[in-house]
Amino acid sequence: EAAASDARLPGAYRRRAHRWAALAGEHASARRRNGEDELPDCDEDRDVPTAAARCRLRAAVRTRDTATLFQGIDHVLASPANRGEFFLTDAFQFMIDRGRRILTARVDGWFDCGTREALLETNETLLRKGAARRPELPGVTIREPVYIEDGVRIERSEIGPNVSLERGTTVTDSRLAHTIAGQDCRITGAALTESLLGNAVTVEGVRGSVSLGDHAECRGVTE
Repeated sequence: EAAASDARLPGAYRRRAHRWAALAGEHASARRRNGEDELPDCDEDRDVPTAAARCRLRAAVRTRDTATLFQGIDHVLASPANRGEFFLTDAFQFMIDRGRRILTARVDGWFDCGTREALLETNETLLRKGAARRPELPGVTIREPVYIEDGVRIERSEIGPNVSLERGTTVTDSRLAHTIAGQDCRITGAALTESLLGNAVTVEGVRGSVSLGDHAECRGVTE
């Protein structure tokens, strides 16, 4: 469900969302429902914890039978939308109906990344659960955790906490916190927090929080 709503989100996060699913699976409890032929279901009318009732399936699912999975996805996309949406769980049911067996594992967290707040919260969780990494950056103040790819250039700046920067991005004379920036961004004289930047975004002299798509430009007054 989250994947259907994140098409306009920065590439930095879209790729990392899959990594979050893997991390969540690795940190999930080992309780597996062996032998079940139907997907676990939740009924929001029942007296169950809110986190469990929010979804039809909140689990990390892995399969080696990718051919049948993609057949199921094609079948779902060719069918009328379910309440106006397409659900990956319907593709899983397609697999079950054809004799495939699916095992699930509960995960301890679920983030529906359709909002900036949830996306940034998920990024923070990713970083704190082991996705953080950075090259050596002499003369740069780093407040962990951060994710900084090779090929990022940073000068006279303070980065973190909870910042992810993709390759090709340049940060100069700036402070970034709780921010995700895609590839080839140019950030100069800025102080950003709780911000999302797509690819090839230019930000100059801006203070505060912004959400900008690919190739956007945003300039403020440099003090």
